[in-house]
Amino acid sequence: MLTALEDAGWSVDFRDYQMCAADDPFDMDVFLTKDLSATALVTLLTLGQAPAFVVWAAIDGGWFHDAGYLLPGLGCLLINLLANVAFVRALALSPLSLTIPFLSFTPVFASLLAIPLVGELPNAMQSGGIAAVVAGALLLHAGSGAGLLGLFGAFARERGSVLMVIVAALWSGTAVLDKVALGHASLAAHALVQTAGIGIALLLYLLARGRGAELGKVRESRLAMLGAIAFATLALALQLAAIQATLVAIVETVKRAVGMVMSVVLGRLVFAEPVTTAKVSAIVLMAAGTAAIVL
Repeated sequence: MLTALEDAGWSVDFRDYQMCAADDPFDMDVFLTKDLSATALVTLLTLGQAPAFVVWAAIDGGWFHDAGYLLPGLGCLLINLLANVAFVRALALSPLSLTIPFLSFTPVFASLLAIPLVGELPNAMQSGGIAAVVAGALLLHAGSGAGLLGLFGAFARERGSVLMVIVAALWSGTAVLDKVALGHASLAAHALVQTAGIGIALLLYLLARGRGAELGKVRESRLAMLGAIAFATLALALQLAAIQATLVAIVETVKRAVGMVMSVVLGRLVFAEPVTTAKVSAIVLMAAGTAAIVL
């Protein structure tokens, strides 16, 4: 994996990243550096999606239905920004193997938050499927990390682990608020607020830090950036459409299951990573859980 990243032009140093002294919560360049910084990349990626949603909303003729959008829409934006800062901070505080697995609890938090906020309650079959996907995701991580006991034992000593659980709860909250907001605005208008809002916030951050020149370096990777923007725009649109069509908990669960399975598949195909019995068991468990949800 490191070789592939370095071949692409990145310089990666994971020797002791959790001991990094950087205080800047956006400074992922401490771990992953290139002429185009991580913050500049995300800024351009989010701002680049905005024009497509402007055109979509203009053609569709649907913008904001009423003032009821203000609270969930802006709340979703602010929580998303907070979650991303907390995510980066968690990675700086603790090892990947003791932080990333806790994102597996996103579907659980989404299920709990959706009950009071949008009145969605999964049935028994769906609840069992959610539990199976979460268990499979944890098994997948535990098989290549510190094991389940070591993973949960991290709570006693790792601040990053606790912070990552908070991140999972925050991201679950944004998914639920997405659904509330979509009741007061068109999909394109809501997506525009979220992408433009995050992009502008990061742009102001870069300018305040005197790092605006980093944005100009995208010219060296223009085609790759356009492709990334296209995929990101499509992914966001499909996610919001799915949230409109079904339970938030189901969307988060299926998204988590597909992401975990694809990480194993791509890890094998691209990086020749081994497919172990634990990984296969985790995939089967997540597939069963997904089937219980969608069938």
